[in-house]
Amino acid sequence: MELRNLRGYLDLLVALSWVVLAAAVVAVSLHGIVRLVLLVPIVVFLPGYAVVSLSYPTAGSPTTESANGGSNAGLRARFARDNHAIGGVERIPLAIVWSLVVVPGIALGVHFSPSPIAAEPLQAGVFGVTAALLVAATVARARHPANERFVASLPRLPDRSSGFGSASSPLGTQASSTSHPGARLLLVVSLLVLASSVGYAFAASPHDERFTELSIQSGEVTNETTALYPSTLVDGQAADFEFAVGNHEGSSVEYEYVVALQHLDGSDAEPVVVDERAAERGEFELADGETRTVTADVTPETTGDDVRIVVLLYRDGAPADPSLENAYRSLRLPVDVTASDSVAASSARQAPGSDR
Repeated sequence: MELRNLRGYLDLLVALSWVVLAAAVVAVSLHGIVRLVLLVPIVVFLPGYAVVSLSYPTAGSPTTESANGGSNAGLRARFARDNHAIGGVERIPLAIVWSLVVVPGIALGVHFSPSPIAAEPLQAGVFGVTAALLVAATVARARHPANERFVASLPRLPDRSSGFGSASSPLGTQASSTSHPGARLLLVVSLLVLASSVGYAFAASPHDERFTELSIQSGEVTNETTALYPSTLVDGQAADFEFAVGNHEGSSVEYEYVVALQHLDGSDAEPVVVDERAAERGEFELADGETRTVTADVTPETTGDDVRIVVLLYRDGAPADPSLENAYRSLRLPVDVTASDSVAASSARQAPGSDR
């Protein structure tokens, strides 16, 4: 392929390479400024540029006042078939505007698809649609002779004598020389909006937080549900409750958990633990993004409403003296422990004055 012919596809090849590189960065979960620099154009520019390149594969013929004659014949020549082209400068704001149409359209398609609304299907949709449009734009451009194809080039500043609206061939070797100031004003405004949005995205987007999620599994919640966990236990009877551990640390983590029953003295403003008994402990490993549900077995040995269940979660092993203070994550679950039916019946039989 001659160098001249290759230049006719250079912008599309660069755009397609950018999409592939951005997809690779997402696939390997690379974060930071590199990810931001690669993904911002994917959202605000490249999808629209692919649409514009597909719609306008040629550079068109230069139109001048003499050719157009300022008449209806000139207008017909200006908008004749295969002459409906735009210059490189006009493609930039059009690409931004079309990106604002394509990306929300992809999000809408994901919404009505079986896939959940999440980052992964949205990113896959944007990457796939943009790449497909770029390939289609390449095919559309290849259907025209080499001397008619749009060729992107760096913009040139207008000459002092040419005025604001008459710069020659910016971003295209065959762009019209009669661009109007309104188009350039639209370009400036669009670029300002783009720069502002990129700056806002950089300043306002939260940093990738790495954390471990520890939560109670409440099961099915109905109108009759009074608590999200078994809050009423019976003395001497085992009770099961579930909690979930989710790993969002960015790598695999080995967890160890300790479930304990604490008897509290609530006479002070801050409850004091007067008795503690470990009920269950265990350990497991979770990959990044994985969640595990743990079922713990608890058997209370005291009664009253001053009892609580604590779940202590540790990374890379629990210490010799696990507590709320040294736990990586923890749950505090107040419970009310009642006497069993047999104990209550025995107490009733032994009570003075009871009927026999």
